[in-house]
Amino acid sequence: LLSAPRDSWWKTVREEEYRRADVARRLLTLAMDARWKDRPLATALVKAATCIIDAVGSAEEHELRFEIWKNAATILREAGRYAELAEAFTRAEHPAQGTAKPELAGAVIHLSRALYFAEPDIWRPDEATALLDRAERVFADADEPRMLVVKTARAFLLYRSGKLAQASAVFAALVAATSGTGGQSY
Repeated sequence: LLSAPRDSWWKTVREEEYRRADVARRLLTLAMDARWKDRPLATALVKAATCIIDAVGSAEEHELRFEIWKNAATILREAGRYAELAEAFTRAEHPAQGTAKPELAGAVIHLSRALYFAEPDIWRPDEATALLDRAERVFADADEPRMLVVKTARAFLLYRSGKLAQASAVFAALVAATSGTGGQSY
């Protein structure tokens, strides 16, 4: 795979030898590792992983299928590839319903879409807020660490809306809430 040009990896992985969940999982891991160092590489790797997982026909692969499409959405949003991002959201919804915790998986999609609507190039704050509200209800019930991401997204919405005092208060509360985590990442 690595010997083929990057822009054709998604075609290469359609061959039978690559149609395995472990290959898709490995490509996802490599994509997530590369996302801060080499965004084009991360995007190419996650695109290859999504092609593989879509070709794997096993119904038991819902968890992995959701994980790959969820992370594809993250990488595509961070890379500013918004046209492809819409497809990633759509492709994540069906496997989310087949996961062990479909309500939680759905809330993850709501959070991801809210972050998309909060992007400066997209900027749809009302839709972002509504999605954060939906995600927050589920995360609060599940005692989810993703609540910190929801609160951070709310603070960014306030900041980008020009409500600096409110944003500052939310950011200060977040710093206070996370000061004892020892640098743990969520």
